[in-house]
Amino acid sequence: MNKLKQTLIYIQNHPLIIGIALVVVIGYLISLIPNPKKSSFIPTSPLIPSLTPASLTNKAYTQAFSGQSEIRVSDTQSIFAINKEKRLVQYHGNIPQPLTPSGITVVDYKTSGDNIIVESGTKNYPGNDLYYIKPSTKSFSKIDTASLSPVLAYGLSPQENTLAILGKYSTEKQTANLYLYNLSTKVASIAAQKIIATDLSWLDSKHILIVNELKKPVVDKYLIGVFSLPDNKLTIKNIPSLKNTTIFDDKRSLIYFTDTKHFTLSSLDTTNYKFTTILELSILPQDIILDPKSGNIALIINQNNQTIVRSVNPVEKRILQEYVLPLNSQQTYVEHFLSREINYIKIYDRETKKYTIQNITF
Repeated sequence: MNKLKQTLIYIQNHPLIIGIALVVVIGYLISLIPNPKKSSFIPTSPLIPSLTPASLTNKAYTQAFSGQSEIRVSDTQSIFAINKEKRLVQYHGNIPQPLTPSGITVVDYKTSGDNIIVESGTKNYPGNDLYYIKPSTKSFSKIDTASLSPVLAYGLSPQENTLAILGKYSTEKQTANLYLYNLSTKVASIAAQKIIATDLSWLDSKHILIVNELKKPVVDKYLIGVFSLPDNKLTIKNIPSLKNTTIFDDKRSLIYFTDTKHFTLSSLDTTNYKFTTILELSILPQDIILDPKSGNIALIINQNNQTIVRSVNPVEKRILQEYVLPLNSQQTYVEHFLSREINYIKIYDRETKKYTIQNITF
């Protein structure tokens, strides 16, 4: 008790010393708070927790985004987006950290592992610039595509060292050359000439999905094909399908797609290029989702103002179950992302003008 009285008397008699001590302590505590403006780059460790998949009635992960566009979940469970200033940002929790400097207008980007390819310029313009970002080393460099211009599409390989490019695009003939650009040596080699294509994406290290989206109003306006690197040719081409309804099961080397000519859910084995019909479809799906653990797939179907998730066993060729996504009248399903064997879906709310990312199982 006497010690307490002595302390109080000391504080009353030495207010200046006590004030200085408090300022020092508060300043030290403030210095411990991280400053997001110190660096344009942040670590590339997963930004989404490694979650055990749960049903939508017990959401293990959900996050809303406002004022951002092109929000995507990468294969390393990082969230990227383009902000209002047209800079690429990476989310750390709820905080978006810029990865590109101001002055570079980002219109699109592609990710693979720890690497990012950024497209700068005007949306859907083949003369845009490409930049290579590696956040772990804080490297940011421009890719010289002058000799390949105009560039129509590009995609980063699963090994993260090669950029597939549709270049030398001819608007008259609507053809392009397929180039493989080595990001280490900065040398481009030609893989195929004068192919009819508008987009591409890597299936695995040996196969590239080639897409030709026709501009004219025809029934089969979305055609897909497969370019084999070992065979150095288009082994499959001009399969009528739908956008966002092609997925690849790399464990089983199977491409699943909707065949709009025959109204079927089908598969293509990339080891022998054998086609298999899985199901006949009465309604074409908006999206197809793969569960890499079970090998089952889910069809996302819009029917009677509802979004239905219909799970299918492709081996047994049968429907397992289906349920309705719990969306209100203002919400719309947009797309899905597969990341580390967990599926995430993106929902847009027209009333709040916000996007939501949440995990999904089926």
